[in-house]
Amino acid sequence: MKKNTLITITLAATLVLSAAAQDEDGALGVALGPVAATQPLREQAAKNGTASDLDILVRGVETALTAELSNNDSPFSLIGGNVGANLYKKIVVDQKSPTQTDGEDEVQYGLSVEITAFADAKTGPLQSGGLTIVQREVTVMASAIMHDVGKMRASIAVPSVTATAKRTNQVRSATELSGVEGQGAILIGEAQKDLAKKLAAGLLEAYYMFPAYILNVDGSEVTIDQGQVWCKEADVLTVYGPPVAVETATRGKMKVSKTKMIPGKKVGTLTITDVFPDSARGTFSGAGNAEVDGVVYSKKAGK
Repeated sequence: MKKNTLITITLAATLVLSAAAQDEDGALGVALGPVAATQPLREQAAKNGTASDLDILVRGVETALTAELSNNDSPFSLIGGNVGANLYKKIVVDQKSPTQTDGEDEVQYGLSVEITAFADAKTGPLQSGGLTIVQREVTVMASAIMHDVGKMRASIAVPSVTATAKRTNQVRSATELSGVEGQGAILIGEAQKDLAKKLAAGLLEAYYMFPAYILNVDGSEVTIDQGQVWCKEADVLTVYGPPVAVETATRGKMKVSKTKMIPGKKVGTLTITDVFPDSARGTFSGAGNAEVDGVVYSKKAGK
């Protein structure tokens, strides 16, 4: 006997990444917004009797992300609870600029995470070599969009990731079979940890795609607002002029004009000579001039 249950879900899991909010160890500040299932999903779960599993999933995703972004190997430090949710709403949803109040000026990035699928597949009990086998596998899929809430407010999609947790059990009695049936929450927790680890790796790759900005120009010496996580000594970066506003129109029948910020013209390159926790310094060369607020991209961004 084989039974498969597939629940497609969408969560509003939100984070905010801060390139400037770096502690003395160079960790990047992360403000974690609310994690919640959509209303249609909650209604669906209530109808099919999976509301409790959905609640476990929602709570676990937030907890797993909190743990993963706070561990010793992660370049991120976490700002959680209502503070993270309020910061995300202000600077991403409401499109307001962060202020110095409560360190808001240190928050520069936002992230929305979407859990696209949750599957709980059960196989068995099956007879194999005189043994009774029961197998259960939980699969969770997620994708994300990272938002730059700085000068250009760009967005980058974090590729979809899939996390799984699987167990194969030998059972000898109805009691043991019942115990295997109750492992769903354990498997969900294991899948969430795997998911959080893969999402954290995706966040770091997306972070590299966003630009740094020029803080100071002293002759050929240029200082940027990204530090030891974003670049290293001898890196050769591409330098553009300060962001410029261009008018764009949405596609489709309804034409809506809006302003979009893009980098200025390419002016040269910056070779990094000194790297600090939250800034870096290098030597500029090129046909143009480096300017304060100029846009600087890493080669990892394909620029």
